[in-house]
Amino acid sequence: MKLPLWNRFTTHFKCFISYLFFPLAIIIVWPFFFLIMRYRIRELDKVRQQFATLVQDKDQRPILICLNHLTRIDSMILATVATPLWKVFFRYSYLPWHVLDYHGVPFFATLCAFVKTIPIERMGDRRLIQLMQERVRYLLSRGNLVVIFPEGRRSLDGRVMTEDFQYGVGTILKDIPDCRVLCVYLRADKQEGRSAIPPAKSDIYIAFEMITPTTSLQGLRAARDLAGQIVVTLDSMEKKYFAEKTVGR
Repeated sequence: MKLPLWNRFTTHFKCFISYLFFPLAIIIVWPFFFLIMRYRIRELDKVRQQFATLVQDKDQRPILICLNHLTRIDSMILATVATPLWKVFFRYSYLPWHVLDYHGVPFFATLCAFVKTIPIERMGDRRLIQLMQERVRYLLSRGNLVVIFPEGRRSLDGRVMTEDFQYGVGTILKDIPDCRVLCVYLRADKQEGRSAIPPAKSDIYIAFEMITPTTSLQGLRAARDLAGQIVVTLDSMEKKYFAEKTVGR
């Protein structure tokens, strides 16, 4: 299915509204992260330089950002720190869209209503899921960055789910053969299992790896193959994180 005209309009309208509310979002989010929770981003300058190099180059192919999933605010942390906020004012496309399931959390749902989010219910109606996927494809085709969690839900044991993951990201990618995927591994040093937010006073580790998943398969097998390549990459990044953490002790 193609994204209906009305949904295109509402997508652009939400982008406009989110831009108007962007200063308010900063006032709410930035103090919460860095003054109340006292998060620290490990090698922040390096993280920003790497992100800029990877997503702001002259290659015009779409970029889908795939992030491991431990807390409800992982993608918000990434969006807040990956690009200096003053730059976002002048080029709002640097701020990614986020595919999020924020139902059942009133405050979170209210906040997400005014920022660049694409709502999804994991067990929702099939047509609504297809509409979400088409919205992601539409945004990617227009040069927007979109963040999605390829595992499909938060990890129960605090590790990347290499077996029981969902194939939604592969379904999106199989219809965008030239799409690049920026795999992002984000983790608080005090994070054990999944939680609503990272523990207070945590050092946040962020690493990137760009890949271009390809497959010769068709249908569901193609979606499974593409999603699997992303999950394998995130798993490799996680193993590197814990190996470096062990050496650093």
